[in-house]
Amino acid sequence: MKSFLVAILGIFIVLSAAGVSAADVQVVINSEDWRDVYSGIRYSRLIGASVSFLTTEAAASSLMSSLDKSDDIIVISSSDPFVYNYGEMFRGAGFSSVEEITGSDLNLRLVEDLPNIRHFVIVSDLYGYPAMAVSPYANIKGGWVFFADDSNIREIDEILRRRNVEELLIYGYVDPEVREGLEKYSPEVIYNVNRFRDNIDLVEKFMENAEVKQILLTNGEFIEMELVTSQYPVVFTGRENVPESIQEYLKGSDIEIGVLIGNELVNAATNIRRTTGISVMVKFARGARGQTGGVAAVEGLDIFPVPTPVLGLEVYSVEYNSVSRNLEVTYKSSSSLPVWLRGTITIGEGEGALRLRDEESIFINPESYKTVAYAVEQGNSLEGQIANVFAIYGETRDSLDRVLSVNMDIRGINVIDSCEIEIMSADYHLSDSEFSIKVNNVADVDCYVSGVIKDLQLDLESRTVGSEETIKIPAGRSGKIKIEQRLTEKNIEKNRFVKVAVSYGERETSLIKVKNKELELNIVSIETTTYALAALALISAVSLFLYVRKRRRDKKSFEF
Repeated sequence: MKSFLVAILGIFIVLSAAGVSAADVQVVINSEDWRDVYSGIRYSRLIGASVSFLTTEAAASSLMSSLDKSDDIIVISSSDPFVYNYGEMFRGAGFSSVEEITGSDLNLRLVEDLPNIRHFVIVSDLYGYPAMAVSPYANIKGGWVFFADDSNIREIDEILRRRNVEELLIYGYVDPEVREGLEKYSPEVIYNVNRFRDNIDLVEKFMENAEVKQILLTNGEFIEMELVTSQYPVVFTGRENVPESIQEYLKGSDIEIGVLIGNELVNAATNIRRTTGISVMVKFARGARGQTGGVAAVEGLDIFPVPTPVLGLEVYSVEYNSVSRNLEVTYKSSSSLPVWLRGTITIGEGEGALRLRDEESIFINPESYKTVAYAVEQGNSLEGQIANVFAIYGETRDSLDRVLSVNMDIRGINVIDSCEIEIMSADYHLSDSEFSIKVNNVADVDCYVSGVIKDLQLDLESRTVGSEETIKIPAGRSGKIKIEQRLTEKNIEKNRFVKVAVSYGERETSLIKVKNKELELNIVSIETTTYALAALALISAVSLFLYVRKRRRDKKSFEF
């Protein structure tokens, strides 16, 4: 059983025909909002009904024709449906028993029809990963999953207050207001600032309640029926590269079989098989709707996408600086959030190949450049040779689940970077929720700078935050690097001193120099700003008064 199976196998489980069975009740979800689809599937499972969901408007007729007209139909239509009046379409097609549930905030609306639920899981809806991870645990507990944020936490609290809550689990990142609003229920919290470590903690918690030898494998970026309804825990593979934490967990576990949902992740599954030894099967299809006989036809899986961060990384340039004898590799991020990467650069082949590696993960701000300089000991120039840049990258320093691999010609340059800076101070402006790092350019050339604050202590995490843009500081002048980050009073108390790192250089896209400094954080309060403006206004008023009085005296003297 330890051999690799990656069988091109459309694992036709009893429910593989998208929930169509001889059940008396059939739920059909009609929504373009993934949260409604997820909540509708959970609702149907808790009432013991079969369930289907639309993925396009065009699928409405084919889904309807695949259902038994003797079934009781419950149509769940959100305020953002694929098809309007879908319930009426069922009635017009001859279905005798049709109920339609409509409205917005179906995640809160549907749970009201389930008064006996006592187990609850709280997740954010910023991305879909948490919701996909917690589904199997909620299934074995017969629980409900709330999508909570600072705008609906009061409504959720009101629902919970009417229940005899036996268990409340907060999973992954949630808004601080959510944690504060739920403290009275003494919730358990799983949050490691790393979705893969969160995933492992949850799987271990699942195993304490229902030990199994099989898991489901996915990247957490889509809803598929089995992922939401299964009694087997979900383990994230990552999109292309399986993070070390997942590999190590699977190696040390008693898990024997992984069922991969969707054939687009076969490369990740192959990686799991090679590194952990578990058997892997691929569920890539389902039975065709409306099959009446003959050879069994298959259809692609019903997949509904969930929100995911935009992570994009490319190699902008590879240059050999003959003056510094450094190989400079510049990456360009097209991501919507900070990215961490770890690269390996190979030049040449065989035993004589030159390999340069990053020992630690490197931080890149969103939509920005990052140059990594490697000292090259050999005397010959690398200009004109080909470099293979292989980098793994991801959202946090130890969740590198994506792969970048490219061959690039090495361009020769002769650059002396004369930039020098001094990091002077660090302020936090309460009114703008941002840091301001003052930097002096002490060189006789213009310098470009960007900055990060390392290991910033927030509510339940330590985070590195960076500036969104690179600024230019003229020679001999000073400038301020702005870094947006909301801090609570408790956060400010934890960060009386901050670790600042400033990257700088003469070339905007190649900040090859880095300077670090720990600074006491100065808090610029709203009151301080107000007092300063008031003082400025008073000075202006007094100056205007003196000027007017002087003009009047001058005028009287002239008239005399």
